[in-house]
Amino acid sequence: MKKLLIMALFVGLFTSCTYKEYIAKDKYGNPVLIKDRDNVIPDAIKLGVDSIYVVQYIRENFSYPLRWMGKDETTYWKDTLSDGRVIAGAHKYRIIHMSNLVER
Repeated sequence: MKKLLIMALFVGLFTSCTYKEYIAKDKYGNPVLIKDRDNVIPDAIKLGVDSIYVVQYIRENFSYPLRWMGKDETTYWKDTLSDGRVIAGAHKYRIIHMSNLVER
């Protein structure tokens, strides 16, 4: 049991340190926490782009950078499962300028 607890602690600490985190502001001045799990932002810096595209899912308090560009929008969806339950959600897509981006 002790070994299992130590292993779980190690895995938790290891996975918490693997994502780089960034803070930015969107066009309305709201703070956006970005967790970069696919190293999109270092690639964008190397390419010299002026902005990146991020998505925030409704149940998370942070955003993920995407490798394509789109427009600032919030998409809503709703679905009915086979047992009759209705589920719904939203995705917020935002354009973040690289000049507003700071590594945490």
